[in-house]
Amino acid sequence: MTPPTAQPGPPQANTPSGNANPDDMPPNGPSPCAMSSGNTSPDNTSMARNAATVAGATLASRVLGYARDALTAHILGAGAAADAFFVAFRLPNLMRRLFGEGAVSLAFTPAFVHLREREGDARAFAFGRGVVLRALVLLALLCLLGMALAHPLALLLAPGFGAEGAMPGVAERAAHLLRICLPYGVAATCAALCAGMLHAHGRFLPPALAPAVLNLVVMAT
Repeated sequence: MTPPTAQPGPPQANTPSGNANPDDMPPNGPSPCAMSSGNTSPDNTSMARNAATVAGATLASRVLGYARDALTAHILGAGAAADAFFVAFRLPNLMRRLFGEGAVSLAFTPAFVHLREREGDARAFAFGRGVVLRALVLLALLCLLGMALAHPLALLLAPGFGAEGAMPGVAERAAHLLRICLPYGVAATCAALCAGMLHAHGRFLPPALAPAVLNLVVMAT
């Protein structure tokens, strides 16, 4: 008679002692070293670099703006000449805020980005050129109208210039400076639209440096 064959038993764990120890098993999920090695993504690095670029350019613009105001106060003083200059600069600044910064942040830049994602750069730039051209024509007409009506606009912005007892000639000086400053509103609006297109392409340094360049030009002239 043949001896009975031994039945195979259950397989044992591949450990030195033959018993699985839960403390010796690797933890679930990646190790801390693996987690720390892939923590920084290129998107985060690019965002931090762009934020640092804009912050540095804004700081330079603020410092130069303080120097511009100090130089303006030193040259014009605190009399009627300074009042006429600040009144003349008020309307171009209003044009920049309304047609430039407001239009870019609320409507133009999102529409440009959406069109670029759907139909490509060529169609987006055609749209951008059309908007800039129409804004240039419209604001140029408003600028010419403002130059023709500079004296009434100066009295509207500063009613005290036409009041009894006002310094003679201050309204005429404000009107003359208003004619000089009005084209700034046209140029600043077109520059803001171009800056929106640059932002859509990830170019942040030129728009961030534009106010600093403006302050340098004002101080130089």
